[in-house]
Amino acid sequence: MLYEELSKKIVHAAHLVHDELHFGFLEAVYGNALYKELSRMGLKCECQKLNYLAATHKELGLLINFGRSVTVKRKILTQEGRTEE
Repeated sequence: MLYEELSKKIVHAAHLVHDELHFGFLEAVYGNALYKELSRMGLKCECQKLNYLAATHKELGLLINFGRSVTVKRKILTQEGRTEE
């Protein structure tokens, strides 16, 4: 799996943030908390949305939803321009 270890660390950070904040805040609150947690873990933080993968030449995007529980959608943009999950 592409960037498996990095993906696992980011998802783990998202769960830590959700455990602390729970449900009901605005997206910006979760984004800031996730940024801080990723920084604390020593990960380079690049907040981006999946539709920016092509523009930023990134291969992997994680869409994290902080609802009643954390859900993660993993998207990969291949060199051919196709997306995979």
